[in-house]
Amino acid sequence: MLWLNKAKSWIVWGGSYFLLAKFSMLFFAAEPSNIALLWLPAGLGPFLFYRYGAGVLAPIFLASLGANFSGLSQDSITLHLFHTSISAGADTLFVLLAGTAARHYLTQGINRPRQLFMAFLLGCLLPTGLTGSIIGWQLWWGGYLAAGSAQATAVSIWLADMLGVLLVIPVLVAFARRKEEAGGFSPGWVIATLLTFGLILASFLVAHWLLFLVIPALVFIVFGSKSLYTYCTMGLSLLIYNALAVRFNHLEIVSPEWLEVLTFSISVSFAVIVLSVQQRMLRYESGLRQEWQTRASHDPLTGLPNRIVLMSLLQHEVERLHRANGSFSIAMLDIDHFKRINDTYGHAAGDAVLIEFSKRIDRMTRNADVMGRLGGEEFLLLLPETDAVSAHHVLDNLRARIAADPFEVSGNQVKVTFSTGIAQCFRNSSAKSLLEEADQHLYYAKQAGRNRVSVMARKACES
Repeated sequence: MLWLNKAKSWIVWGGSYFLLAKFSMLFFAAEPSNIALLWLPAGLGPFLFYRYGAGVLAPIFLASLGANFSGLSQDSITLHLFHTSISAGADTLFVLLAGTAARHYLTQGINRPRQLFMAFLLGCLLPTGLTGSIIGWQLWWGGYLAAGSAQATAVSIWLADMLGVLLVIPVLVAFARRKEEAGGFSPGWVIATLLTFGLILASFLVAHWLLFLVIPALVFIVFGSKSLYTYCTMGLSLLIYNALAVRFNHLEIVSPEWLEVLTFSISVSFAVIVLSVQQRMLRYESGLRQEWQTRASHDPLTGLPNRIVLMSLLQHEVERLHRANGSFSIAMLDIDHFKRINDTYGHAAGDAVLIEFSKRIDRMTRNADVMGRLGGEEFLLLLPETDAVSAHHVLDNLRARIAADPFEVSGNQVKVTFSTGIAQCFRNSSAKSLLEEADQHLYYAKQAGRNRVSVMARKACES
């Protein structure tokens, strides 16, 4: 079975590489040579090496051998196979060098500009230059090209491989981490994508200068979608552009027009990748900052606002009431006999009760009300635009509903109740006096037998 799995892997790896090579030759090669303006397998090979290791080298060599065999014809089959093997060996060497660099520098992905620079230098620029030099030398040595043409062709192969890396690898990497990256695409992304395709086509049918409007459209896409959609749009756009350039402009190998198409495509793709990486880093840092802010302001068990946030909100409501007419009440809630639950069922069960209690109260209150955890089994409920009489009605209703619906604790149905102390804010109230009054009423409720609401319908703190 091991050899069968290995054979399947070879077929998938080698087959994918071969199909991309034939696709590149079909749509991006200028006659009569099979040297392509864009070599997509250069992006697939290093990614496969990064994911699966050195086991991909043999099938990639065979796939490259098969893809290049028809383009390097010789009178002798032995020479034909020899020169084709040199090209296949150069492609395989590139995969080894670029994949090794990626494994060394990109174990945690690209999260800093230096990583992007090192990945481009050691995983793209230098290995593709070496591959282009080997193949250019082989074309001269095999008598396929004169020395000058072989040098120019080596430059063209270098740029074509580099473009393949810049177009394919970002898509594959972004696809692999698609679930980790937040965000999606917006209607603006769809419009900008269609606009990009339209501008590319119009640059061939109407005016060449329209091509340069593609750059701001792609920049807009970077800021309007997550990196997978950005790279897909960029890759497809440049594939269309290169294919149309070969067909409409009748490009000749290593002509100035040929090099213009390559350098424009490489520049655009590299710029979009840099912007996309920077944008992803900013989103990550923003999300991390928001996460830490949430952790600092919310109770880690229940997810409710913690004491710090509650005190800030309470002070804000008191000051608001001092400036304008209205009403405002607070309620201090305490779960009855909570220690008994912990002692009987364990602290994990007690935590589960706190979480469920928080959820139930949150569901039963208004959006304007704020429920927070003061600590332990004690909670604070802020009730804007609510006087003491209305607050008593609200809390008594909550108390009855909670008591009527038992909690499931360690497989047992347990009746959970709570006691409440209510305080209404008046013009000369302070946050401290409100808390003290609510706490005093909570004490009364506990002393009176628990599972009840305590409030004095008086204006003791009124001037």
